[in-house]
Amino acid sequence: MVDVLKSVNLEELLAHQQPRKNFNIIKLDEEKYAVRVAKIHDRFPWHSHPHGDEGWLVWEGHMTIDTEEGSVELKKGDFTVIPKGIKHSPIAHIDNTIVVIFNLTKLGMDLVDENVDLGEFELPKESRS
Repeated sequence: MVDVLKSVNLEELLAHQQPRKNFNIIKLDEEKYAVRVAKIHDRFPWHSHPHGDEGWLVWEGHMTIDTEEGSVELKKGDFTVIPKGIKHSPIAHIDNTIVVIFNLTKLGMDLVDENVDLGEFELPKESRS
């Protein structure tokens, strides 16, 4: 199991796993989940997810996720889980950092500031809590 707010290198995590034995290494919940890929830059506004955990994998680049519990720095190959309900705000230290995000399809999102500019990001209707 991945420790909360601690970066984990996926290559090291999978090093002792046999092929086809690692499909459920990154498992967030028992329900259906989504995998999203994005290029990020700057800081995303403070928010939380009321319905499930959110997993972050840095594919390329460098970022930090600040949370109300502390911060976790992630570089290429690092993974972390932000538990449901924890307020957090990711920030890219390198523009166009590429991330893979694992979460529930109906994760929900509560923005700390409802009037914040989300830029190009559109909050899906099913993601609203």
